[in-house]
Amino acid sequence: MRDSFGMWLQQQREKLGISQAELARLAGLNRAVVNKMENNATKPEAETLLATSRALKLPPETVFRAAGLLPPKPE
Repeated sequence: MRDSFGMWLQQQREKLGISQAELARLAGLNRAVVNKMENNATKPEAETLLATSRALKLPPETVFRAAGLLPPKPE
């Protein structure tokens, strides 16, 4: 089964060793938005995902795929 976007986001953030507050600051988001994304309490908008991808230094396609907005990458 595919991991949830929130779990994926938390793992990416922890790989960088940053807090939710730090991710929010880097992405220009409110910390509550990051918390809601990690708890799968909200479906993030495209602009939020783009800001998150920049903060995590990941290609936008990677974040959009993790969020389920793009099909999985063919193997």
